[in-house]
Amino acid sequence: MRAGVSVLLLVALAGFESVLSASLEAVRGQELLDETADEISDLQKRDDGMLKEAEAEEGESVEDGNFMEAMRDEIEEMTQEEETMVAHMTREEDTDDLTDEEAAAEVDTAVESLETMEEESKESEEHVEVEEIKALDEDSEDASQEGALEE
Repeated sequence: MRAGVSVLLLVALAGFESVLSASLEAVRGQELLDETADEISDLQKRDDGMLKEAEAEEGESVEDGNFMEAMRDEIEEMTQEEETMVAHMTREEDTDDLTDEEAAAEVDTAVESLETMEEESKESEEHVEVEEIKALDEDSEDASQEGALEE
């Protein structure tokens, strides 16, 4: 009988050890699952933040585009005004009363006015181009920073 009791105790001890090992393994698996879920949650939060930043940048790009379009429209409007002014100056009906010197002076004035307007128009265009370059530069810097964050 002693041998039977010893065998039963040995089998019970082996079964208890198996149950205890399985329980510890389940706890480790649950901890690993929790850690993985936390990592995924953190990644989702980071992705949401990056998405919001991208949407904000896209909104800024649209605003910059609208500004540049408005500047171009303003430049075109100025050009049309210049052309209208020159047309009015060149076809005045009372040129018969003017002397050659007065007519030449008016033409010179019109030419100077036109040149001034053209310079202003070019400066506005250069300003628009500078704004476009700045926007592209900022976009490339943002893209390089995003690349650095991903590494």
